[in-house]
Amino acid sequence: MCRPGNYESGARTDTTGPNKDGDVQSLPEYRDKYRLYHTDPNLLRLRETHSLFATWDDHEVEDNYAGDQPGEATPVHRVPFLQRRATGYQAFFEHMPIVRDAAAPDRVYGSVKLGRHAELFVLDQRRCRTDQPCGDPVAQPCPEAESPGRTMLGAEQKAWFTGALASSSATWKLVGNPLMVMALELVPKGASFTYDSWDGYKAERRELLDFIGARGIRDVAFLTGDIHTFFAGNVTPSGREGPGEPAAVATEFVGGAITSQGIADQYAGEGGAPAVAFPADAVVQANNPHIRFSNQQYKGYCVLEARPNELLVQYKSLRAVLQPRATSFTLARFRVARGTPSVQVLA
Repeated sequence: MCRPGNYESGARTDTTGPNKDGDVQSLPEYRDKYRLYHTDPNLLRLRETHSLFATWDDHEVEDNYAGDQPGEATPVHRVPFLQRRATGYQAFFEHMPIVRDAAAPDRVYGSVKLGRHAELFVLDQRRCRTDQPCGDPVAQPCPEAESPGRTMLGAEQKAWFTGALASSSATWKLVGNPLMVMALELVPKGASFTYDSWDGYKAERRELLDFIGARGIRDVAFLTGDIHTFFAGNVTPSGREGPGEPAAVATEFVGGAITSQGIADQYAGEGGAPAVAFPADAVVQANNPHIRFSNQQYKGYCVLEARPNELLVQYKSLRAVLQPRATSFTLARFRVARGTPSVQVLA
């Protein structure tokens, strides 16, 4: 959470930090930022009416940091990076609702059962990861992304996750997953859009998804954030689906964020997003056959219902994110039948 308000909340002005530009690095500054966001009346209302489970990604500290490696978006470190990371973590634990483990109170990954049919597994994909490969280029080939030994989860968390999945008795295993699992390529088997996602950690992605397939773990759905764009599709060990690719073992639903800018918004702004979004969606679906749905125009959230024999998902969107009284509508509906790792797009 270090960029000004156009990242975390396009509808609010962020004047935290000594320069009033949203750049916070010390503990008092991080606390000021949480205070700003948690006094938003809409967020207060959300927390009054819904139970929340949070995990972190990069902006709880700084953009695209990885483990003990800083990102490249902070021009001046007023506070040494590891100290900044420690204070960012402390402020997060002071303010955010997480799945807590009494034996590991500073850990954000864990699981919680939701009703009769679902279990939520929340992951940490920032603290223990290897640095992004190739300097994290945009839409360029990166052979380093294939290298064995690159990790998103770290050995301890990966062992916990695979063990917890294998032992779960829930019908639906829902994975609170900060970064996109499906491949997102602008050229088939060529250049990934970003290597900050699982596209930068392909060997570990294959290891995890091969484990799910080999152990016969059914009905796994990844619920993903970070990229601020609506996608939905099927997850295979290679990240791709099609001729010569392995079979799907899970599904993925990527949320569109409510106010944070997505891919199209960053290039065209909200008003001009349709002109960029429509051709961008066509490129995504032409080069990524596993992605059954792509919408880069609208912002919103996901509503998921876990039933005994099916998973029902709705993407709810706002007609305009900068208008406080903008109405919402159903952008898309999906169904996943029990025992079948395939997203059906409903009319």
